[in-house]
Amino acid sequence: MEHPCPLYTCKLSLLTEALSGWECQLNTSSHEMAQWVKLVDKSKIRDTVRRLVELLVAGDYDSIEEATRGRRLTAEQLRQAVEEYDRELQMPPEAEFHNLDVNEIEGAIPRAAWVLVDLWTVEEGRSDLTLEIRLTETGGELYDIEIDNLHVL
Repeated sequence: MEHPCPLYTCKLSLLTEALSGWECQLNTSSHEMAQWVKLVDKSKIRDTVRRLVELLVAGDYDSIEEATRGRRLTAEQLRQAVEEYDRELQMPPEAEFHNLDVNEIEGAIPRAAWVLVDLWTVEEGRSDLTLEIRLTETGGELYDIEIDNLHVL
């Protein structure tokens, strides 16, 4: 009997059939598994960045400060940077979250990456305002976030 799991070919073990157990054998190369892990990482990066941008667009600087534990930039510093830019932030098109500038930090333990996020405004579309963040793996649903900068490039 075949199990429908996409990464494994599973056969019902005759020895454990009475217990409804499954004997699974990995049916993928290490390269395929690495590609799968990269897809999971990209999805998690997208989700983390999207959530952060949603908060920024909503002007919820206190929630951002809470999410970043106040490291590097405070709620007030973020508010000031957005107000000085003097345009209304808006969510970028969804496709933008699939084309993020992500650079893994080699040797970082736990794993981490630098991400540059182009922000969008009602007046300009893609703006000159850029968010620089560091994402660190924590094992949770989203990455740990540090905002390094919010500035005009």
